[in-house]
Amino acid sequence: MRLNAPRTCLLILITVGLLMVSQVSMAETGGKEFDEIKISVEQSSLSLEKKTSLLKRSSDAISAGVPSADIAVIVKRGLARGMDGRGIEDFIGIAVKSKEQNLPVRPVLDRIQQGLSKGVPPEQISGSARRLGEKLATADKIVDGLEKSGVKVDKRSDKENGTRAVARALEKTIPEDMITKMGMKVAQKRGSFTTFSASINTITTFVEMGMPLEHASKLINKAMDKGYSEKEMIGMERDMSYMMREGWMMDDAMKSMETMMNKGFAGNMHKGMGTGPGLGSGAGMGGSPSMPAAPGGGMHHGGPGMGRH
Repeated sequence: MRLNAPRTCLLILITVGLLMVSQVSMAETGGKEFDEIKISVEQSSLSLEKKTSLLKRSSDAISAGVPSADIAVIVKRGLARGMDGRGIEDFIGIAVKSKEQNLPVRPVLDRIQQGLSKGVPPEQISGSARRLGEKLATADKIVDGLEKSGVKVDKRSDKENGTRAVARALEKTIPEDMITKMGMKVAQKRGSFTTFSASINTITTFVEMGMPLEHASKLINKAMDKGYSEKEMIGMERDMSYMMREGWMMDDAMKSMETMMNKGFAGNMHKGMGTGPGLGSGAGMGGSPSMPAAPGGGMHHGGPGMGRH
């Protein structure tokens, strides 16, 4: 033991030194969130080696541009669930990879944080977050191609929003060629990524509601042909959500939506129905439509419909 004492002391000094360097680096980049991370890690039951490693991984992620507040949430939630330091580092590494690829990191961070808050097994969270990162990478290539084809970028966030919309659609198994065709249609009309993202988000929402893909595509293409704005497409989502909540059969809802679109009222059908929350007597586009009664029964009043995810 006496012979090994100097070596043991040296190892301890090196470990403490690395910990201090890591903490200084994080203090410079993480602000108050660094203090939260530091306190959480220091109070955990992790070994000194794992504490040092986790702090360094957190510091590197913050330096790479991942928001320190999100790193703090992941670390605290992971430790609260009794996770091993390596598992938490794995989560952080997935986010860093997306950031290094210049991909939107917010969806990945949200996926990890939501999984932790819902008690999803860590390996499932990692798998889901990785798959999302892969979808984002594919989506980014599609969006880059559409920009080269003429889809306009009005502001810096437009392409990122487009990438997020496409990744979400890909996760719902909407085919790449369908997404690209919709983008080319926007390009031909000299439209922007704002219109493109709205169309992709709406078709994805319809599919999530249980609408067959071919019918969802038909409705959105009709909306694009009519020059619907982002606001009007969100209105279509609300109309469809309203009908679903009121017990409509999907076939009847789709037919009603198409009829109202032909009359120029879609996106406003949930208005003019009375006194439910968010419902007024406002006129629709070009008139004051009344929403058709649900087949087999009357309409009930309800709250606002579904918005963007």
